[in-house]
Amino acid sequence: MKKLTARQIVDIVLIVLLLIFAGQNVAPVHLNFLMFGFDLPLIILIAFVFFIGYLTAMLFRRSDKQQIKGNKNSTEMSSQGKNEAL
Repeated sequence: MKKLTARQIVDIVLIVLLLIFAGQNVAPVHLNFLMFGFDLPLIILIAFVFFIGYLTAMLFRRSDKQQIKGNKNSTEMSSQGKNEAL
């Protein structure tokens, strides 16, 4: 059996807390967006905002990794160029 890391445990606890919080907030709320207005359960709004935040974090994580990889490759190329010039 695979051991859980500290990060996985924290993630599980946060998800459980989110589910408890969302489960206790099922009352309908009126939402206005631009010129539209509609009623929906608060649990749906909480879930929607959570997933938008999650997707945004994943997008920024990927762009950061790509940027770090790009910087690493450019520094390796520049150091190789300097070594060849010597």
